[in-house]
Amino acid sequence: METLSQLLAGYAETLRQQLASRATVSTEGSELTLVVTAKPHNPRACPFTLHLESDSELTITFGSFSICHIDSRDSVTVILDCRQFVGHFVSGQVTEQVWFRGGKPCRALAKVGPAGQDVHVHTRSGLCLSPSETDETSFEPY
Repeated sequence: METLSQLLAGYAETLRQQLASRATVSTEGSELTLVVTAKPHNPRACPFTLHLESDSELTITFGSFSICHIDSRDSVTVILDCRQFVGHFVSGQVTEQVWFRGGKPCRALAKVGPAGQDVHVHTRSGLCLSPSETDETSFEPY
């Protein structure tokens, strides 16, 4: 059975080929330090970065402030879940609301996937009491 780092390396190559005309996909590091970054050519599309936390956990940072962790002893399950998230990013099925305090983001709520079936991803940085402003972005397809 392939390790999570091997599966992520293979998926990075697939992304590079599939998104060649729509995004720049780059990689750095290897094995457990592998980082995959996708920067869409459309500035209104959702950028993302994939990296491993361990041999069973993958982290996805996306949008402007959102973070999602996928963890399972089954590395195939982790990659399949990751692919599903990335598919939603690429198809523009992401809305992210970010709250700011003192000009810095302190909380986000991202809705990923088609309406009614979307996954809600909550991200926080410390206490976000009395945020002073909010920004909402509906990302476009790649």
